Amino acid sequence: MTLVAILSKQADRHPGKVAIRFGDIIVTYADLRRRARATAALLTAQGAGRGTKIAHLSFNDIAFFDLLFACSQIGAVLVPVNFRLTTDEIAFQLQNSDTSVMVHSADFAQIVAQLKPMAPAVRHWLQSGADDMAALATPHQRIAPMPSRHEPDAPLVMIHTSGTTGRPKGALLSERNLLTTALNQIADFPLSRDDITLTCAPIFHAGGSLICTLPLLLVGGSVILQKHFDPVAASAHLQQDGVTCMFAAPAMWQAIIAECSGKAAVFPALRLCLSGGAAETERSMRQFREMFGVTLMQGYGLSECSSTSTVLRAEDAETHLGSVGKPMMMNRVRVVRADGTDVEPGEVGEIVQGDDTVMLGYYGNPAATAETIRDGWLHTGDLATIDAEGFIYVKGRKKEMIISGGENIYPAEIEQVLNAHPGIAESAVVGQPDPRWGETPVAFVVRAPGSTLSEAEVIAYCKGHIASYKKPSRVVFLDTLPRNASGKIRKFELQG
Repeated sequence: MTLVAILSKQADRHPGKVAIRFGDIIVTYADLRRRARATAALLTAQGAGRGTKIAHLSFNDIAFFDLLFACSQIGAVLVPVNFRLTTDEIAFQLQNSDTSVMVHSADFAQIVAQLKPMAPAVRHWLQSGADDMAALATPHQRIAPMPSRHEPDAPLVMIHTSGTTGRPKGALLSERNLLTTALNQIADFPLSRDDITLTCAPIFHAGGSLICTLPLLLVGGSVILQKHFDPVAASAHLQQDGVTCMFAAPAMWQAIIAECSGKAAVFPALRLCLSGGAAETERSMRQFREMFGVTLMQGYGLSECSSTSTVLRAEDAETHLGSVGKPMMMNRVRVVRADGTDVEPGEVGEIVQGDDTVMLGYYGNPAATAETIRDGWLHTGDLATIDAEGFIYVKGRKKEMIISGGENIYPAEIEQVLNAHPGIAESAVVGQPDPRWGETPVAFVVRAPGSTLSEAEVIAYCKGHIASYKKPSRVVFLDTLPRNASGKIRKFELQG
C-alpha cells in the first residue's frame, strides 16, 4: 500500500470532507487527490520518475503535501529543505541529495536566484503557485492519471539531520517507514477521522509533517495548517476551531502558555497534546495541565526513526514525570550496554531501535550508515535508563556525557533541575577540561525576565537538588543560547 493509494481511498469515501485548511483556502480530499495527480504529471513532464530527488523550499504550505503524495505516485524522493538555512547550507543539501528538481514558493525567489549558480546539478527550478502546485501543470497534465507504484521499501522522503556536531546527513525514509509511524499514532494516541489537528511546527521537520499531520490525512481527519507559528493565532484556533490534537516543540507550547496566561482561555475540544524535539520542562507540563485541563504528553523520537518512538501517555504523566514513556505499538526500543546486552533498571545505557520505522540509511554515506545501524539495530547515541516498569528516562547524548573524577555526569539531568527554577528561562550544560577532575560541568543559563539570579545562587540551588559532584562548577549567563537552523542547541560552541 502507498500513501497516494490511501489518499485515493479517502477521496472515494468522503470526497467533500476538509483535508487541509490553510488560511482561507479549503482543500477537500477530492481536491487533494486531484492536486496530487496533477503535481505528479507536472513532475513527470520535467523528467522526474523513480528515484528522482525533488527538493522543496517554503514556509508551511499545501504544496508540500501535493509533492509528498505525487512522489508516492511516481516513485520520486521528496527532500524538504529547512527554510532557516543559509544559502551555503541549502546548496550543500541540494548537492548532498543529488536534487534535480527544486520547487519553491515565491517567498524564496531571491534566495533561489542566489542558489542557482551554487547548485548546477539542479535541472529544473519551479515556483509553486500561491496555493496550488497543480496550477503549474498544463490542462492535459491536470487530468493525466498515473499508476501508483508498489515498492514499500523504496525511498520516499529524505530528511537531513540537524547537524549539531557536523555536516547534516540525509536520512532516507521509505513508504513503509511512514506508514508504520502513522499506524503507531493512529493506534496509540489514538487518532481517528473525527480528529482535527493544528499544524504550526515546520513541516520540513519530521515532527511537523509526520506527527499527527500525515496520520490524520491517511485516516481521514482534518489538518489546519499555519504558514508560521504564531501563539496568538494558534490559541485562537485551539479555542474556536475544534482542534482535538496538536504536536509542538516545547518553546511553542511555552509561548501558548504565556499568551493565555491570565486569560480565561478554554480549548474545548483539545484532548491530545504532544511535545517533542527537546525535553519539555516539568514546570510547563504542570502549567499546561492547570490552565487547560489537558496533559501535555512527552515523547521521544528522531528523524532516522520516522519521528516517534516512545510516548509518555497522559495516564502515566503524573507518576512518571520526566520520562519519555514506553515504546509505541510498532516500535522495538531497548537500552543497552556497550556489548549490546540490556541494562538493568537504573543503569545508564544507549537507546537502540530496530523496527519498521528505522530509516533505510544515510544517502550516499555507507560508512555512517554502517556505524549507526548494526545487527539490525539503530544506535541513537542517546543515553537513558529504563525502570522496572519499562519507562525510559533520557540522560543526554553519548558524546556529551561528562566524566568528572571517574563519575559519569549526564547534562540532561542537570538541565532538568535548572529549568525547573522560576528564575531560569533555559539552560545548557557541557563538560569543560578541569586540571583536578579531568572534566567539570559548566552551566550556560538564560535568566527569566526580571530574574537577578547570581552564579552562587544557581550553584547552591543545584546542590540542594542533585548530588554535589553533579553541580556546575561554573555558571555563565547568556542572553540567548546558540542554536542551529532547526532550533537545537549547538553545545559544541559552548565547549569552546
